Amino acid sequence: MQIFNRNLFAATALLIVTFGSDFCIADEFIYVDEAGDRITTQARLIGTRQGFSALERWDGQVQIVPTSAIVDRKPTGDPDPIDVTGMKDVMGKLFGEENVRFQETAHSLVVLVLDGELDKTGESRSRLFLKQA
Repeated sequence: MQIFNRNLFAATALLIVTFGSDFCIADEFIYVDEAGDRITTQARLIGTRQGFSALERWDGQVQIVPTSAIVDRKPTGDPDPIDVTGMKDVMGKLFGEENVRFQETAHSLVVLVLDGELDKTGESRSRLFLKQA
């Protein structure tokens, strides 16, 4: 009976590793955007419904693409992890360096995106907000 339990545990662990590993793997998607340009991105397919596919991109953003616009999908493996400096660079490029404020902790990065320039009072409030977040 003990040998059976060990074999059952090993088989269960193998199934979890085999089937659970697919959830971590990203694919390379090629799709055609509204302008007719071919876009290549590395993402994980997180859902398909009513003719649209939701792709979780390497930077955490969710991209909604018409399923019919997806031209090709190739398995590529896990995306390279992004570090704090890389995420700061991405946020700065997306929103402009002057529009983002950061608070870095040991386990997280809190980003505040501004819609315009702040006065001195606004800057101090944003710093306080980030420290409390």
